Amino acid sequence: MKKKRNKLVLLWRKLSPEGLFGSLRTKIILGVSLILVLVIGSFTYYEAVMRIKFHLKNQEERAFDISAAVMKGIEYPMLDGEMDDVQAILERLGMLEDVEVVKLCDLTGTIRYSRNPDNIGKASVSGITRNALRNKALAKGLELHRGKKLLSHSIPIYNERACFKCHGSEKDILGVLTVGINWGPIEKRIRALRNREIVVAVISLAIVAFFLIRWLSKYVTQPILKVTEFANEVSRGKLNATLDLGKRARSRERDKGHGGDEIVQLGDSLIHMLRNMREMYGKISSFSKNLELQVAKRTEELEQKTAELEQANIELKKLDELRSTFLANMSHELRTPLNSIIGYTDLLIDRVDGDINEEQEKSLTKVHRNARNLLKLINDVLDMSRIESGRVELDLQAVNLREIIQETVSALEPLINNKGLIIDMDFDESLPLGYADPDRVREVVTNLLDNAIKFTSEGRITVSARPSEIGTKRNQPPRSVEVCISDTGIGIRKEDLNKLFDKFRPLDISATSEYRGAGLGLSICKGLVEIQNGSIWAESKYGEGSRFCFTLPVEAEAIELKRKSLQRNYQIMEVLKEDKGVEKAVQIKVLVVDDEPDHVELISKILGEEGYQITKAYDGEGAIESTKHSKPDLIILDLMMPNISGFDVIEYLKKGDDTKETPIIVVTGKELTREEMKVLDGRVEKVLKKGFLGVEGILEVVRNALDKFGLS
Repeated sequence: MKKKRNKLVLLWRKLSPEGLFGSLRTKIILGVSLILVLVIGSFTYYEAVMRIKFHLKNQEERAFDISAAVMKGIEYPMLDGEMDDVQAILERLGMLEDVEVVKLCDLTGTIRYSRNPDNIGKASVSGITRNALRNKALAKGLELHRGKKLLSHSIPIYNERACFKCHGSEKDILGVLTVGINWGPIEKRIRALRNREIVVAVISLAIVAFFLIRWLSKYVTQPILKVTEFANEVSRGKLNATLDLGKRARSRERDKGHGGDEIVQLGDSLIHMLRNMREMYGKISSFSKNLELQVAKRTEELEQKTAELEQANIELKKLDELRSTFLANMSHELRTPLNSIIGYTDLLIDRVDGDINEEQEKSLTKVHRNARNLLKLINDVLDMSRIESGRVELDLQAVNLREIIQETVSALEPLINNKGLIIDMDFDESLPLGYADPDRVREVVTNLLDNAIKFTSEGRITVSARPSEIGTKRNQPPRSVEVCISDTGIGIRKEDLNKLFDKFRPLDISATSEYRGAGLGLSICKGLVEIQNGSIWAESKYGEGSRFCFTLPVEAEAIELKRKSLQRNYQIMEVLKEDKGVEKAVQIKVLVVDDEPDHVELISKILGEEGYQITKAYDGEGAIESTKHSKPDLIILDLMMPNISGFDVIEYLKKGDDTKETPIIVVTGKELTREEMKVLDGRVEKVLKKGFLGVEGILEVVRNALDKFGLS
């Protein structure tokens, strides 16, 4: 009983999922069988698909030939108005066994002529026919018709010149010719071939699998199982285990490897590995003890070094705090006597304490100038100390950058005039309010402007402010404002740009005293901008000039539309209206395109008062639609618009035969790149910056463009 029970247990284990799929033999047999099934199945499926495509293509060609023949046959009867002959031709096609449907439908889908006269006057239910009518193009495909699957082929009957006398020239097509071929017999034939191939594939798979399983069992799985059992014994610590692969294992070790196949070579390798393991076991035992001692020693040394490093970091932080405190204290101590020196020299120069001679005045002026320079340096050191120690107090509020920049430029105007420089200011019309400390912003602008004046001997300085595109998603309000100061000065070398904002590194190390400095100004600017959640960067080309930019955040509650300039322009326009009797250009049509409604209204009102006929569009799509309905004589176009930009509108207009010669004036607030200027070159008449031209300037540009094309 006990033996019988053990046999039942073994049988149960073999029949269980773990027993069936746990052995290597079963896995190999299942894997190879699966591969064979996939390969043969793929080929069978591919053959069936290709056969369907082949028959479908042949029947589509046949349907096309029938359609072409019908079209040829009914052409002259239709031209002569002999519609009975057309119906007779379609009825004769009933002699073809597999042709189920031949019909002519008008534009409403109503059957006018059919192989089956009973269908005349009925609405066509064929989806293929409706697709051909809707798209005015060839439509084909399989569909059900009265319980039968048909291959339908619908060809539009185009309205040609010979048909104009009866149907007129307004319609593109006159109707649709549909031919339907019975797909059932072909599908039945394909299904029979597919079933036969499946049977052949299954028989072939069974034969191949039988011989493959026998071969794998004898030459692969049994030797691998022996090797696996040997490896398991070794892994359990049985170092005296043996491996016997029978006659196949009769191979001798050679100089450059082992003989036999891969399994025999694996067995030899395991035997040699076991021999080496026996030899290494003793060595490892003694080595592990020594290694444990070394690890413990190294761990103790590492802990000691880590503690020393932490202590060194603490000392460095203390030294840095002491340095900052020392600089702050010394700056305060030095500022008091320096202010006294400056005050007393002012009194002496103003001759409050009595007259002085010319040489004394020169000396006192030098003392006064150097004292102020030293005071500025001390103030810079103090500011840097405050920034590094985190003791800068900010009065964050909504700030008007336009006013701050104008005040700063006015304060530095004497320096600008003394050097004969030209100062330009460019403010975006939609410039929002920033959220920052106005005094700190004024300090940053002053430092950057002072550097621009210092390093520019001739040319111009440009100060611009606009909404920043950094971190702003499309069609969303700006998250920051961007201020840039450009000059035509000596520039900065490329290798010095990455060191520009380091402390105590002057802009340019030059032998000329004019360019000497402590190198703290830009570091202070960087610190002041960053503590207000902004960023600062520089661009430069040595010998041609530099451009410094910084951003400040925008608070949602502080953003407001800037309408003062628009109101001022409207007032100017009203004065022009009263003072000038301008001849009205009532026949000139102008299209104004901009996604800012206020700007569209401003331009429209300026030109409308001159008598131009104005059409308005508030995006690129609206501009394109306006040109389709009414051809304008002139287009005033913005570039930065959502979805379809001004560049896309220009591309569309230049491709149209009716619009490619229409003059275009671009009015934009975008700072155009060199590549964008190349795109616009030769395609537009003028590129204007928003806010640069007044009423007369805009009218002058419009008149010049119209004069060029003889439209004025």
